[in-house]
Formats: sequence, structure tokens, C-alpha cells
Amino acid sequence: MDHNNALKGYRDFMSNHIDEFKEMKDKERTWKKYSSGFFVLLSNIREEPEEMLDRYFGRCFIESMFKTAKEYLDLLPLKKWTMERVYGKLLSDMLSLIVYLNMRKELLSTKYSLTEVITTTQALMCCVDGKGAVHIDPPSRQVKDIYKVFGIKLPNQIDLEDFIKEIMS
Repeated sequence: MDHNNALKGYRDFMSNHIDEFKEMKDKERTWKKYSSGFFVLLSNIREEPEEMLDRYFGRCFIESMFKTAKEYLDLLPLKKWTMERVYGKLLSDMLSLIVYLNMRKELLSTKYSLTEVITTTQALMCCVDGKGAVHIDPPSRQVKDIYKVFGIKLPNQIDLEDFIKEIMS
């Protein structure tokens, strides 16, 4: 079962057959939801079925990663003029991609989408005082719930100097 193809097929059917979709019963809609995701994997490599499926879905994951990098993180094209900037851009984009994909994976078993997490947590306001401390406004209940999903305890303030030392050690 390929869930990405199943969802694409379901969305395409809903868009292209609006009237027919409205008339369908729940059981028919459920079948339509999954029917595009069934596939037969053929290969010229001799391996056990479990190994072939692992190889296939691993490749799908890599292709999904590059698609995400190109579409959501603007990885390409590189518009930098020096090799140092190109390396910096690639490093920054790859780190962003790793964080993005891990967040998406972590959210699979929750009620939140990654878009919802990003837009909700962006409302969290912070300010830096003259002593190098970041003060964080009290988060809403929804923001607290999202941070709880990731196991993050949101502090009231962060000392930047201590934080930098901690992450660099």
C-alpha cells in the first residue's frame, strides 16, 4: 500500500468527478480512498519480499525528502556567488530539511499538521533585554500542547550566553 499514491488518486477523483463523489456511500468512498495505493512491485533483483519493500519505500522516502527540499525549503536553485556561501546554504538547507522531516514524522501520531504547528507557534513572542536574556511571552494553551508533543518545556527566559555555550559543547 502506497499512501502517497492513494491520497493523490483520491484527491484527483474528488476533483475530477465531483457529482459522482457526492453520490457515493461511505463504503465506496473508503474503497476509492485506498484503491489508488495498491501496487505490484516488480524487480530484476532477487531478494526477499521484505527486503524489496524496504528498498522501495526507502527510495520513496529519499525522493520525498528531495521534493520537500525543493518545494518547501527552496533548496534549489543555488543563487550564491562564492563556494563558502554555497556550502553555507547547503548546510543550512540540509539542517532545515532534517528538522522539517523529523517534525513531520513526530506529528504523524498526533492531531496536528506541520503547517498548523508552524503557524501556531509563530505567534509566540520573545524579546531580548540589555543583559542578553531572551524573555518569552506566556504561551497559549494550544502552543503549550504543541510543545508538549515534542517533549519541550518552554522556559520563561533564556540566557543567550549560557544557551550558546550549552549547544556548542
